[in-house]
Amino acid sequence: MSADAAKQWMLAHQLGRRNLTPEQVSYLRGKQYQAQRGDKKDNLVQNKPNGNSFRSDDTAKALATEHKVTDRTIRNDSSFATAVDTVAAAVPGAKQALLARDTKVGKQEVQKLATQYNVSRATIERDAQYATAVQTIAAATGQAPTQVVAQTEGKLAQQYHVSPRTVYTPVHP
Repeated sequence: MSADAAKQWMLAHQLGRRNLTPEQVSYLRGKQYQAQRGDKKDNLVQNKPNGNSFRSDDTAKALATEHKVTDRTIRNDSSFATAVDTVAAAVPGAKQALLARDTKVGKQEVQKLATQYNVSRATIERDAQYATAVQTIAAATGQAPTQVVAQTEGKLAQQYHVSPRTVYTPVHP
């Protein structure tokens, strides 16, 4: 038995439990869809007469029939599962809290949290790159990092005809 087959069996087994919350069911259906969907290249079949590619089967429709929901629900569940995993990567223990029976956080709020985490991570990475560049310039020129920042902001402000303080303002959602 392969690891993928074992994972799919575990997801199907967990979905068979009766005491799952709606959020847990949604999360597990989303993970099941992601696991079964696999590689899109492997799921294409060439239509020989005109050379067009098409999907050999629609995983979302098959799971929708199995779970008695729409294929759109399955795709939404996949987005929700991705959002839960994104938040869980940022905050240890968040997955259990978000999927708990007594949680007050809805699916839309979880997706907003995931979006904010992704934006925050990108902002932090950009800020870290900026700080590294400032440190490198400061070390090369023998200036203090604050002087490098002030000079850079002053030059950019002159170039774009704006106030120096509006040139670089870290964005924190």
